[in-house]
Amino acid sequence: IKHSVDIPFSDISPLIESLTSLLELDQSKGNPIKRFPWVIFGINLLKQVTFHEDPIVAKLQSYLGLVLKVQGDYNGAKVLLEKALYSCEKNFGKEHPNTTSVYSNLAIVLENLGDYKGAKVLLEKALISDEKNFGKEHPNMAITYSNLGSVLKKLGDYNEAKVLLEKALFSCEKNFGEKHPSTATVYSNLGSVLQSLGDYNGAKVLLEKALYSCEKNFGEEHPTTAI
Repeated sequence: IKHSVDIPFSDISPLIESLTSLLELDQSKGNPIKRFPWVIFGINLLKQVTFHEDPIVAKLQSYLGLVLKVQGDYNGAKVLLEKALYSCEKNFGKEHPNTTSVYSNLAIVLENLGDYKGAKVLLEKALISDEKNFGKEHPNMAITYSNLGSVLKKLGDYNEAKVLLEKALFSCEKNFGEKHPSTATVYSNLGSVLQSLGDYNGAKVLLEKALYSCEKNFGEEHPTTAI
């Protein structure tokens, strides 16, 4: 039947919204593996949708792309997030928070694929938008500062990376506290930058804080703790 009958978008949209909620991934807590069984449903559901520019389709594409990223399917994630970005830019504009979120997520995928310059361009767009929409001390800014700082480190711009990661750390400690997973990520990234700059004592202090937080939040055998 599914190959013979066109499904009206009004009929399938509630299913899209339900599946999107099942794929939603809070990257600071929870086990992403629990989302994996829903991936095949998301992939096949998107094949049935002809209205690819509808915002709820873009949201499914974005969430599914994030789960594919966790699975290590960076190319698959890239395809979906590029489609979501096209839709968001058309429906909301380049400075809308929804669009900014996709900029950041796609940038992380490009970073994993080794396209650091492409990631940098997207994160700079996200940074301009976030500063305008939220202000420099908002929690969203901390994540964008951290992501851009990480990319700059990989491009060898350690001093600029340090500046951004220090801003991220200030925001994270203020908004989340020292033991939060997001703060631990910034401790780790900034520690790595300080190591590259030769400040080994400063790096050691930050990485010890990151380790304490990870052991508490994830346990000793979690991949994040291992890193």
